[in-house]
Amino acid sequence: MYLSQFLEVSAGRLHESITLDKDILIHGFSPLSETRGETISWSRSEDINWSEIRASVIICPIATPTPPSSSFILVRTESPRKLFAEWLNLFVTSLSPILSGIEETAVVHSTAKIHGTAYVGNFVVIEEDVVIGARSSVGHHSVVGSKTVIGDDVTLKPHCVVGEDGFGFERDDNNIPVRIPHIGWVEIKDHAEIGSFTTVCRGTLGATRIMNHAKVDDHVHIAHNAVINARTMIVACAEVSGSTEIGEDSWVAPGSVIRDAIVVGRDVVIGLGTIVTKDVPDGSIVIGNPGRVRKKKSNI
Repeated sequence: MYLSQFLEVSAGRLHESITLDKDILIHGFSPLSETRGETISWSRSEDINWSEIRASVIICPIATPTPPSSSFILVRTESPRKLFAEWLNLFVTSLSPILSGIEETAVVHSTAKIHGTAYVGNFVVIEEDVVIGARSSVGHHSVVGSKTVIGDDVTLKPHCVVGEDGFGFERDDNNIPVRIPHIGWVEIKDHAEIGSFTTVCRGTLGATRIMNHAKVDDHVHIAHNAVINARTMIVACAEVSGSTEIGEDSWVAPGSVIRDAIVVGRDVVIGLGTIVTKDVPDGSIVIGNPGRVRKKKSNI
């Protein structure tokens, strides 16, 4: 891609307009610690060792000074990481083929409804009455349980299990654990993502719900009847217990555990390894074991 194509998609959102005497062909991206020619790199700090920079373009903070002499272009912005992510997505999308169709090794139940633009990978199992929307992708070796409803532009990475029974038992008169059947389902809304080796259990009677633009990392467990609301992100090895609801725009850090039937508000940060045992108000930061609200955020 040419630099002009990147600048065009960000027109009006950069700190300063950039006029090109000659367009630059971009062959990729490179880390700041090892920049290469004809690539884009980025820095979160304005303190850059310019003598080691070989990239053609550097995305950097607004306060970054112009070096005495250089052969590269500075793109100054309030959020370098955000612009880097946008441009990298644009570049990768331009190179990656759009996959659709069902691989021959997949096992798909005859009652499943899969949109013609969706992709089902190798050795995937799709059970009865599953619905998969437009441009969604189910990664290799994944299992999608019966009655699961997947929206548009959803990504299930390889080796995830969505819509199987959760862990629910009641002891009988002889104190023997007896399984409680789960006859509910899972709903995954548009633009959500489920990571590799992640489990999303079906509801006991109703639905487990992953809402629009929610992002769930690898090795996460989401139990029956949980609700993960829009734009919330749950990071590796976190565990969300049954009937818990997490509000919009929240962040659940690696290794954290949220006990059952907890209500976590919107715009909440749950810290690394935190054990949440009580409801959490909107805009809180929670850390520790047991988790305690350390402060309220001021931007809600």
